Amino acid sequence: MDAVLLLQSLVCGLLCYLGSGESPWLFGITGSFYTVGRPLVAGLLLGLLFGDVAAGVLCGVAVQAVFIANMNSGGATNADVVYASYGGIGLALATDADPAVAVTLSVLIGQTLGLLIYNAKMAAYSFFNNRFEDAVERLDYRGLTLWHLVIPQLTSCALRAVPIAALVCLGQGVLDALLAAVPDVALHIIAVIGGLLPALGIAILMSVVLQKPPELVFFFGGFVLAAYLDLPMLAVVLVAAVVAYLMYVASGCGDLAGLAGPDTPPPSPSERGADSRLTHRELVRLWLRWAFFGLASMSFEKLEACGFCFSMEPLAHRYYADDPEGARALLRRHAIFYNTEPQIGSVVNGIAVSLEEEKALGADVPDDLPVTVKTALMGPLAGIGDTIVQGVVVPTLLSIGMGLAAGGSVLGPVFYILSYMTFGVAVSYVCFMAGHRLGAGAMDAVLGEGVKRVTGALNVLGIMVVGALAATNVDVTTPLVIPSGDGTTALQTLLDSIFPQLLPMLAVLVTWHLIAHRKLSATRAILVLCAAAIVLGGLGIL
Repeated sequence: MDAVLLLQSLVCGLLCYLGSGESPWLFGITGSFYTVGRPLVAGLLLGLLFGDVAAGVLCGVAVQAVFIANMNSGGATNADVVYASYGGIGLALATDADPAVAVTLSVLIGQTLGLLIYNAKMAAYSFFNNRFEDAVERLDYRGLTLWHLVIPQLTSCALRAVPIAALVCLGQGVLDALLAAVPDVALHIIAVIGGLLPALGIAILMSVVLQKPPELVFFFGGFVLAAYLDLPMLAVVLVAAVVAYLMYVASGCGDLAGLAGPDTPPPSPSERGADSRLTHRELVRLWLRWAFFGLASMSFEKLEACGFCFSMEPLAHRYYADDPEGARALLRRHAIFYNTEPQIGSVVNGIAVSLEEEKALGADVPDDLPVTVKTALMGPLAGIGDTIVQGVVVPTLLSIGMGLAAGGSVLGPVFYILSYMTFGVAVSYVCFMAGHRLGAGAMDAVLGEGVKRVTGALNVLGIMVVGALAATNVDVTTPLVIPSGDGTTALQTLLDSIFPQLLPMLAVLVTWHLIAHRKLSATRAILVLCAAAIVLGGLGIL
């Protein structure tokens, strides 16, 4: 066995673990799932690993287009994008395959092996969550760390690193033999599939951000900017931001003052027991525990409950060091079911810390108030947060990065890494501290009309970016020719002269119709697209 390939495969598997949502080591989900777990970033890292950065970035761009709208909600997913990234791109680079092959491999791995192991892992974590609850009842702080952090991470590392390392190491020879044996028409069909599948990711994203049929005008606006005017993605985003701001102003909320919540002055130090208040350093520690470890043992049964409870543990030490029943009651309150978008949703953690702090200092805070506030806010914040983060911010930044990555440039993935990490860390910190400052009063700000208007304006930006993505990342062309005078004219040339990128736009709109109106699942939509590619590619139409 090639020792170099073995080492590369092991590192590839380790990166697959570090990019998973439950991996806490890279600032939690911000640096793992949303950064290292993105195909664009995976392409850069694997390109460095296999010694061909340009090829890695190009493979990353191709795969990212398919998974541009990868949405995880309530722990459910239709494909494991991290398995797809490191399995598909890693295997393609190990065999010197082109981006179209990387796309096909990534979809296959993400939809089969990745989804199977992901669901098995989520089920196994339910057992760990039950052991965590037992540790709460025993007030076993070491047990909390063991069952929320240590054992789940060892399990995740084994379930991700080992299969991916084996796949890349052992699959190289098999894939080389297959690519050498398949006929040219099969290779052509694979290329057609690779060019068509990005329509699926774009259509899924479109179904998330497009709320009403009239909003299609913004989709066509973004498409025209990219297809007709040939604007780079960054320019499209800037134009879309201006349009979004104008929509925000037109909605009747011309400034952001309404988002700040009620201007309620904090109680005076004498009323609050100033000597026992949490210091800024302690608040940062509480925030970091959530930011890093909030999703470390997420399961289908409890989702983020154990992570929330684990993040509140320092309060038990701070205020109930000599009161075991008080510490146990605090941990019980925060070990019940909980789920929301973890970055914007950190405002809930801040509110809960504020309420628990007031309660510990003798304020009249009912035992059930922290639970009630969490329950009331987690749903709305999940909807707002997922729409903003997964539906607008991540796709927009990825779109800019993909545009900057033309020709295999590292500028694209580096831009995405820096921009998203800045966004994720800043938003998480600001939301947590705002939640703590406002306490229960933050509910007025979170559920107010101002937030709804901002979300609506951001949707406009997202829809225009989707239109630009349809024009730039779906590669559907036809080789057909038609009679013209004494000779022939390429049909694709004629179409481009009338309506540039018409076929990619039609592919996205048809796929969007199947998903949004015919209610096809992503898996069935993939089968439809693959069947269309096989038939039309085999017949020479595409």
